[in-house]
Amino acid sequence: MENTYTDVELDFFEFEPTNSTWATKSTDNIANRDLVQSMYDVLLQNKEIKVLPATPASYNDVQVLPSFQYDAPSVSELNQYVITLLTSQLQLAKEVCSSTQFAVILKQRLLILRRIYHALLVRYHDKGNCETQSPSEPSCSTISLLPSVPRDVTTGSQALLEIGVKTGLSFLFSLLQQNWQVSGILGIPSLCNSVLETTIDLIRKLPPLCLANDSQLTDLGITSLEQVSEFLKNAVLHETAADEKGKLLSCEILLSIALQRGSLRYLLEWMSMALDASSMNKVLSSKLFRSGISEIEGGKQTARTNQSSGNEEEMSIYKAALYLIEVLASMAVNYSGGCASEADAGPFENSEVYIWGSNSSYQLAEGNQELILLPTKSKTFQQVQQMEAGQYCTFAVHADGHVTACGKGSYGRLGLGETANQSTPKPIPLDRPIRQLSSSKGSDGHTLALTEDGWVYSWGDGDYGKLGHGNCVTYKTPERILVPFAGKVVKYVHAG
Repeated sequence: MENTYTDVELDFFEFEPTNSTWATKSTDNIANRDLVQSMYDVLLQNKEIKVLPATPASYNDVQVLPSFQYDAPSVSELNQYVITLLTSQLQLAKEVCSSTQFAVILKQRLLILRRIYHALLVRYHDKGNCETQSPSEPSCSTISLLPSVPRDVTTGSQALLEIGVKTGLSFLFSLLQQNWQVSGILGIPSLCNSVLETTIDLIRKLPPLCLANDSQLTDLGITSLEQVSEFLKNAVLHETAADEKGKLLSCEILLSIALQRGSLRYLLEWMSMALDASSMNKVLSSKLFRSGISEIEGGKQTARTNQSSGNEEEMSIYKAALYLIEVLASMAVNYSGGCASEADAGPFENSEVYIWGSNSSYQLAEGNQELILLPTKSKTFQQVQQMEAGQYCTFAVHADGHVTACGKGSYGRLGLGETANQSTPKPIPLDRPIRQLSSSKGSDGHTLALTEDGWVYSWGDGDYGKLGHGNCVTYKTPERILVPFAGKVVKYVHAG
């Protein structure tokens, strides 16, 4: 047994009943000290580990070091005494360091990791080996608890495909650049532009957002898209990389790819490139741009779109980038305000709440069911205008403005005045109707609540002053934040 676990005896090697449960545990849970303690308690309750009584250490300096009052020590005796002293000091330092809170939690985390890895090893790796091993071979319980992580195996066909695609793209890029240069010198039309025009036509015929889900794309496909985008971006920005028509076509292809990938990141990258290229006074197809804006806005041809582009067949890249920024900003305002808008919310009497995920701390209010893999209609949460998933807890803002909470209660995160876990939603004592609530996701749990008249309440863990009360105290019930919000109407809160 390793020195780290001299005070703990491991008994889970032969403890099979709980292997299936531990195999489903996520190793990310050891990052949270509450979960570490709860999982360690489970190990103790199941008697999968036994804490051994510590052997009291005896430090008797009289026995270790003679006084040398009458006889001078020899060199070897001095060396032996110095080594004895240093060894005792080292042992004392180890025991002091191992008794700190950090060391205790670290030992618990290592034990939990070993338990999870052992369950995974038995479940996925050793089952077949245990059935066929001979009596002389070591049992499954003696095999290392930290199996090597299996690497993704690349088959010969996949390797050949990757080589072919990457070399083919490199060859294509070289041909395009060479053709642009030769056509510029000879003054003849470039064949590359015909290839790019065909590419644009093909992208237009694709279903919307067909490249949006990266999980449905292979690593080779994602890498190829990035290489194509980088080549086209260089063609647009570098003066001698392509002719004028080639730059325009490259810019339009990049916009089409950004729209197909469906992420704000790619639209922002295109706008950044367009603003960098604005000094070249290039123009885009207005029809293509209007179609892209229509896709972003959900297929609606708004008056703003028609007014901006008009009946012109072309528009400058600079104007297109600015207008796209305006559209995205306007949509962000509309969508962020729409979630809390009372005018658009309508009645909540018939609202339905769907829940899924972990119920380890009763945060889903589904009794003893620990895991819900698919969205399931909740029978508990009704007439709700907002649901907020916190750190192992859940809050519901109901139609009349009162708030209920359930789940883990440590650090007073539920705002109920206690730290016990709650298996069913209980009302939080708030004297004013709440219209919006936000709970932290990555800390020990604190929550902000915004009333209909703009007051802000907070409760939960107060470390680092995150509750806004001028101290680091934990509040188990909601407390209004007065400074500097006194006399002001707050519109929105977010706990981070």
